[in-house]
Amino acid sequence: MMFGLRVLSKLKILRGTPLDFFGLQDQRRMERTLIGEYESVLRDLMGGLTPANYDLAVQIAMLPQKMRGYGHVKQKAVREVKKMQEQMLADFRETPDMAKALERQTAPVA
Repeated sequence: MMFGLRVLSKLKILRGTPLDFFGLQDQRRMERTLIGEYESVLRDLMGGLTPANYDLAVQIAMLPQKMRGYGHVKQKAVREVKKMQEQMLADFRETPDMAKALERQTAPVA
């Protein structure tokens, strides 16, 4: 058993190459796609980040931690997280900038 594990550890250099047969599985492809989508979301968050929406941006950035499991369990978690992410991103984009937030805070109450 230890011999087999040593051989597998030496084959790590094949990761990401055409000889990475495990990387051809649907789940691995999905994970690579999710990484690209996450990087895109982070770029969007950084572009629109203000003190008013900072906490929401942090929550959005932490959503991938909820994508756990294997097989159908992970696929279900990914679907649920994507739904949450869509709603949170819509809220993030609708959050007024800091100047508008300050105007509301200092506006006289009628």
